Formats: sequence, structure tokens, C-alpha cells
Amino acid sequence: MLTTGLVVSLAACGSDSESDAGGGVAITVACQPPKTAPKQREAWNDDVAAFEKAHPGVTVKSTDQQPCFDPKTFAAKLAGGQMETVFMVPVTNYADVISKKQAKDISDVTDLVKNYGDIKQDVRDMVVKDGKTYGVPNVSYSVGLVYNRKLFKDAGLDPDAPPKTWDEVRAAAKKIAGLGDDYVGYGEYGGGNVGGWHFAQSIFSRGGEMVVDDKAPRSTARRARPCCRHCTTCAGRTTASARRC
Repeated sequence: MLTTGLVVSLAACGSDSESDAGGGVAITVACQPPKTAPKQREAWNDDVAAFEKAHPGVTVKSTDQQPCFDPKTFAAKLAGGQMETVFMVPVTNYADVISKKQAKDISDVTDLVKNYGDIKQDVRDMVVKDGKTYGVPNVSYSVGLVYNRKLFKDAGLDPDAPPKTWDEVRAAAKKIAGLGDDYVGYGEYGGGNVGGWHFAQSIFSRGGEMVVDDKAPRSTARRARPCCRHCTTCAGRTTASARRC
């Protein structure tokens, strides 16, 4: 079973469950909270105990490797069939896991997942291939823009009619930056690993690509370059950079 967790990650079924010495079934589940998070770990263990009580003969073995997804070992564990029965995969690896048949078709049991129908359809579709469901999205988020209504008014903009295109965002940013040296027209939050995700979203939303086929026409390969330049210049002092954008 695959599950999106964190930034967009998923938990998936790797190898089939194994029989234990008593003739029951033993499964392994990744991403048990670490000992440094005692309350979360206790809640996890309580859930495991409740599951085992409701399903006699099934033993759940938890692993607490941190981080849950380690790019240094993931590919090797996946290729060697050493992955837990339920493990975490980031959104960037969905297609790879599914195409290599390392995820189990769980189409017939998604109804067992509480509130499964409440998950956005476009998010669920990310773990569906050829009409078969290979995962249960656990965590996802959407990217949007937040704007200051007061600054919009001060710059002569209508706060009830915010920009709908990047050209309109750029035009609004210039007007706000034009209010004075202490005003920032547009900024990107880039703390931790968030900057990379926002950078990728910025490129995709402008029609660019992170990676292009070497055989693609040169004009296609160049599409991402203006987007990259735009994002980096506008991420800092927007008073100056907005003019460059």
C-alpha cells in the first residue's frame, strides 16, 4: 500500500507479508515515530496494538528509520525486495515504484480506508495507473499566493480583483515596489527544503520543465531558463528585482 506522507510522500506495499513461527501473518510498517517523539510513538504503538487485537494472527513489526525515506538506501532496498510491507515514498518516486511492480494493487480495499472519498480526486489519481490504485495519499498540499490587501490599495490596485496570471503578478509587484525603497513587491519563502519545492512549482506553472529530453528542440530546452532566472531574482529584495522581472 502506498501513502503520501510529508511534502508530498506515500506508503506502499512492497514484499508480500510473511508467515511467523506460529502460523500467523507478520507485516512490517515503516516510519514509526522516533523515541525522541515519545507521544507520537506511544500513539503509533497504541494503534498497532488495537489493529492486532482486531486482527488475531496478524503481527505488526514497526521500523523507525529516520528519515522514513532515505534516498541513499531507497533504490537498493527497492531493487533487492528489502522494503517494508508498508513504506513511505515521496511524490517524485510514485511512477518509478509502480512501474517496477513494487506496489500492490489495492483497488478492492480502498473502501477500508476511512474518509478515502474525501481525498481530492487529482491527488488520488497520482497513485492510479491503468485504472488500478496502488496507494493511499496521506499528505499533500497546494501552493498559492498570499497578498496584502492594504498594500494593494496603497498601490492603486483592487484587492477584490487579485492577479490571475504571472504577468499580472509581475505588474502588481512593480506597482507595490514603486511605493518606496522599503516596499517589497513579491517574495518567495525558501526556508529549509521548501525553496526547492516552490522553485519547481514556479517553473512548472510557467510552462517550464526541470529536466528536458536531450533530443528535444533547443527552443524547448530553453523554456525553463527565463523561469529559473525570474524565480531567483524575485526571491530576494523585490524592490530592485521586481524591475528586473
